[in-house]
Amino acid sequence: MKRPDEYARLLLQKARGDAQVVEAACGGSRFEDWIVGFHAQQAVEKALKSVLSSKEVEYPHTHSLKRLLQLIEDAKLPLPRDHARLPELSQFAGDIRYGARMDLLPADRIDPAWALDCVRRTLAWAERLLAVEP
Repeated sequence: MKRPDEYARLLLQKARGDAQVVEAACGGSRFEDWIVGFHAQQAVEKALKSVLSSKEVEYPHTHSLKRLLQLIEDAKLPLPRDHARLPELSQFAGDIRYGARMDLLPADRIDPAWALDCVRRTLAWAERLLAVEP
């Protein structure tokens, strides 16, 4: 099994991969909202888990950003800047992604620029806490 710091860096690397999809969505390519939302959620989730892992805080198998943020707060770690709105991305990890809900309501639409900003800021936050180069 990997050490917590090694696993944290692996999660952060994977978060960067998801962030690349969100970057592409803002770079002129057109992606469906659920694809942008899913990869934004995944990038943020992995960044949060990378911080928890680096601090050896156990977390459940969950896609709930709200739950992960609560664990970060409980561990008395600084929260990412967008922590209040990040849970909005959680809907893209489950029902919308896996088809329990095929219809996107107007409230489900995602602003790719907002998603990209959240991803960038959350990755930068995690990189600072892990003391790694972007």
